[in-house]
Amino acid sequence: MRRGLASLLFLGLSGCATSNTINAEESFFPFSSSSGQNVVYSAKVINSFIHIFEGRINEIPLCLIGEEREKSYFVSDITVPYINSADSLTANYSQCSEGRWRVEGYLGLAHNHSLSGNCLPSLIDMERFLEKEKETAKIEVIVCGVNFPYGLEFSTYIKSNLPENFLDLYDDFLKEQYHHVSEDIN
Repeated sequence: MRRGLASLLFLGLSGCATSNTINAEESFFPFSSSSGQNVVYSAKVINSFIHIFEGRINEIPLCLIGEEREKSYFVSDITVPYINSADSLTANYSQCSEGRWRVEGYLGLAHNHSLSGNCLPSLIDMERFLEKEKETAKIEVIVCGVNFPYGLEFSTYIKSNLPENFLDLYDDFLKEQYHHVSEDIN
């Protein structure tokens, strides 16, 4: 039953995210989700992802700036929040959506998973996205690979596509995945 739940959750998460490999020579990059909601990235943003994340080991957060129109989010720019510390697994930074570092037009956060190459968000990523930034973040981007100058691998998660109890389901899914990895090692 638990393995079935984990598989179902993974399929559900896959349906909520768009995973992309793109060529940075195009001028804009629209991506559609199964709900018909789109996220459109400017060439400036994609180019910034490539040059900021290429060869980067430490996790780097980026505030995504843009606007929502009709059923689409248009990401036109990024800014780097104040970063207190960062290592290969996490970054401690000032939120883009509150306080003196608040960013006008904030849509969500992008960051890298360079060492793992995994485009799935961690539980910490999901807790921040779904609870700490409940009212402000609309999208979450995980960059998991850069193959300069040819492409970029990343996943985009759209909050409105996720079910209400998603955080609990995702926690169970991650525990199940960790349990299987532990069994494989032993």
